[in-house]
Amino acid sequence: WTPVPNLAEHLIRPYRRGGEIVCHCEWVTRGEIEAALQGPLPAGDLGGLKRRTRAMMGRCQGFNCGAEVRAMFEKAHHGKT
Repeated sequence: WTPVPNLAEHLIRPYRRGGEIVCHCEWVTRGEIEAALQGPLPAGDLGGLKRRTRAMMGRCQGFNCGAEVRAMFEKAHHGKT
């Protein structure tokens, strides 16, 4: 488990392994978002999720993927205080 996804260009990103892409501008997969929302130090808000994954930071600024990313965030934080 890695706390922050690796965005280096010299390593293979998850979308190249066939992961379902949620944010097409930044090529962020569902697995990358789920990983950022789980674990010992999960993203506590949408801003943190954006910084960890770059989802909603591309050309469209979340217009195309924002609803799905927010739904994933809400599902992960449902019932937590």
